[in-house]
Amino acid sequence: MATLISRPIASTQNKRRPHIAILDADPAMLDYAHHIVPKQYELSLFSMPPQLMECIRGTSAPDLVLMDWLIGEDSSGETALALLAEMLRVRPALPVVVVSCSADLKQVVRASRMGATDIILKPYQKRDIDLVLRQYVTEADCTPLAIKETPLD
Repeated sequence: MATLISRPIASTQNKRRPHIAILDADPAMLDYAHHIVPKQYELSLFSMPPQLMECIRGTSAPDLVLMDWLIGEDSSGETALALLAEMLRVRPALPVVVVSCSADLKQVVRASRMGATDIILKPYQKRDIDLVLRQYVTEADCTPLAIKETPLD
């Protein structure tokens, strides 16, 4: 008698593109990001934190978030820290990369302690974004699993 077992395999159907979300209040930075993020990624651009949080809570949550450290009028980073905490409360495994125009070590340490996956400095270049994407997003993360039954005989 043959025994069947189930094991996950990568499905070639219904494969979705990795989803990247970027939060920046500066429309020029969002436009720049739109042009430098490779086309194989689905890209969502946000200028306001509530829009980003709606996306994160939704069914099509991003696989990676790039978030500007300076949100609104807050230059202390407190708003960014609160947003980072909220994102990680909703999706604990979500990689969040903080984008900062300051190399202030205190800010870097605070963001890291709060759960930021990485920090990149502005002005960033295409190679900086490519490195972050390669490091934290893989197509394997975005491939649904299918079940295949395999005889053991």
